[in-house]
Amino acid sequence: MQQHIHIVISSPDDLHIPFVQRHLDEPLVVINTRGILTNDTYSYTIYNGKTAIIRQKLQLKNVQSIWYRQAMAIDEEELPVEEGHKTYVYSAIETFNKLIFPQFVEAFWISNYFAIEKAEDKLGQLQVAHKVGMNIPDTVFTASAGDALAFVRKHKKVIAKSLSGSSFGSIVNKERDFPFYGIKVML
Repeated sequence: MQQHIHIVISSPDDLHIPFVQRHLDEPLVVINTRGILTNDTYSYTIYNGKTAIIRQKLQLKNVQSIWYRQAMAIDEEELPVEEGHKTYVYSAIETFNKLIFPQFVEAFWISNYFAIEKAEDKLGQLQVAHKVGMNIPDTVFTASAGDALAFVRKHKKVIAKSLSGSSFGSIVNKERDFPFYGIKVML
């Protein structure tokens, strides 16, 4: 019988892995989401309705836990394909790497991907905050310039924020970069 498997989704040189590994009897199996660039890959197969995940000729069975440490992003520009194909290949790799998240439903997930995604939902955050009694200012999430302008006209002073959590820009002060995540908008 195959020993229990503990998977880490991270880079092989993640400095945290040895600190965890020394407490386990079985070796950690590292799934590197950048592995496709170095031929350190894994595959999904379906035979007779059963899905198997194979990495380096080892079928990943008896998975006890999965530690979603950090998915290592691939920059579209580093892909070794023709310029016109980079966006497609990047999207295909991202989609392939996400296939692992709904697998191993019986395994214990540390930093569950779906819980992280749900926690990053800003609309959902505001809804939960309101439900537990927090005061939430009038808010609009929109892709419509007209709706945004109507909201600003109604409220006179608003704060515009990115949905993605990324900054609008940054201010450089004394050779240090200070990102800003909100912009005051007034009419």
